[in-house]
This record gives sequence, C-alpha cells and structure tokens, in this order.
Amino acid sequence: MYVNETSQCTGRNHHLQNQEALTNIRKYASVDKALVKIKIIADIVYVEIQDKGSGFDIIKESRGVGLFSMEERAKSVEGSFLIESSQDKGTKVTVEIPVFN
Repeated sequence: MYVNETSQCTGRNHHLQNQEALTNIRKYASVDKALVKIKIIADIVYVEIQDKGSGFDIIKESRGVGLFSMEERAKSVEGSFLIESSQDKGTKVTVEIPVFN
C-alpha cells in the first residue's frame, strides 16, 4: 500500500482514538481487561474496543471531551464512530475509517 500524507493522518487518528477509548476504560469501566479488534476489509479499517465494565446511560450522560474528539476525528477523515453502552453491561466503541491510497 502506498503511504501518503492522508493515510498518515488516518493512521494518527486511529492511534488517538484507540488511546482515548482505552484511557476511558481504565478511568471509568472498573475492569482490568478490554477486547480490541482491528481489521481491514476493502480499504476500510474497522476498530472495535469493548469492555464488560460498569457502562453508562448514553442518553443521561453528557459526552465528554474524549468522546467528542473521537467522533470528530472519525468525521474528519470521512469515517464513522458509534458508541454503545448500558449501565452495568459495559461499553463498545466502533470506528470505521477509509484508507486513502
């Protein structure tokens, strides 16, 4: 794969999103494990980070700076960001970002 400035930006976005998701797990989930899945299919990078921790009510809780930043990073490279969580059942963050060649 040819690496250009855009794909380097995409890689940096992935790194920062993954770091933020894992930091949130460490700070808020009350667990010592997380599942991280990364796959590339047809020029799209899929990242799923999941914990079985304390979770939170997405409707009641306001999004902090970290979650907002993750969503904005995905949008900035034409990707998508989804967070699923429920109280006492954990949280799953899914990010899909196209790889530009």
